[in-house]
Amino acid sequence: MPDEATLLKRVAECDVTALTQVYDDYYDRIYRYVYGYLGRVGYAEDITADVFLRLLKATRDGTGPRSHLCAWLYRVAHNLIVDMFRRMPPEELELTEWLEGTEGDPVYTVEQYVDPQRLRLALGQLSECQQQVIMLRFFQDLNIREVAGVMGRSTGAVCALQHRALCALRKALQQQLSLLEEGAAGRKRTRASLERGTHRQ
Repeated sequence: MPDEATLLKRVAECDVTALTQVYDDYYDRIYRYVYGYLGRVGYAEDITADVFLRLLKATRDGTGPRSHLCAWLYRVAHNLIVDMFRRMPPEELELTEWLEGTEGDPVYTVEQYVDPQRLRLALGQLSECQQQVIMLRFFQDLNIREVAGVMGRSTGAVCALQHRALCALRKALQQQLSLLEEGAAGRKRTRASLERGTHRQ
């Protein structure tokens, strides 16, 4: 397999074999990233296809990536996701099973105990940058340096952002849990009142 510099040189020359290799190497990663945000196969497929169409167009226009291909693809995907969220209210996007992780990952722990819809709602309370760093680090398994390249930040800034994002996510999930517990307690009190009323009759 050629190194990235060689591959990008061939891509810039509109080499069909090189473009096909990029598609084969990155399609699944970009698709999972998009699906992680949107939770719908159709939307994820459309946006992922658009990412590679934009790569082809940029290559033909001479404006394609000259380095950091992976970061370029993720940035295009993220911009398309943001555009979709601006056009469509988040509540119209249904989340299905999309969590991936391994033992030791914060998101793996969340997956075991948190309903996916509630996780989406919690993520929605984070800033756009906080959402992105969590998606890239824990759902795409990119390392800090790769995330820094995608987001155009220093590794130190990404580490700090990741810490703030995980704290904010934990807080949002705890608030949801408190609301659920209050709701459960309220339903229990209502049931008890109904039962007492039934016994009196």
